[in-house]
Amino acid sequence: MCEIEESAFINHNEIRNNKESTMKKIIAVLLVCIALVSVIGCTTGEKTPEKAKIGVVVPDLNNAFCTDMDNGIKRAAKEKG
Repeated sequence: MCEIEESAFINHNEIRNNKESTMKKIIAVLLVCIALVSVIGCTTGEKTPEKAKIGVVVPDLNNAFCTDMDNGIKRAAKEKG
């Protein structure tokens, strides 16, 4: 009879386990990369200014209400510095 070596047969379980371990390694590397990018992105960048600047657009200075609103804004800005 003809003898066939055991190594000639394809072991599907071994291939499946190899694919699963490879996918786990790829996912682990991707998670580490995402974590590094998140940490680097959060630690670098522009510093926030000490005083915030707020802009106001007054629609119509011919209207008494809008004029009073504009005067109140200017008064509050002087008080706050």
